[in-house]
Amino acid sequence: EYELLLARDLKLIQLKDYETLSEQTVEIKRMLTVLVQKLTAER
Repeated sequence: EYELLLARDLKLIQLKDYETLSEQTVEIKRMLTVLVQKLTAER
């Protein structure tokens, strides 16, 4: 996430691209959290 913010602030990516990538990042974080929870519960 930090790298996306930095790229946006330095105007290395357009705002629209930042928004898309940020949404995808949040979704992937959610999926990883669920995966970790499932794997931990299976122990």
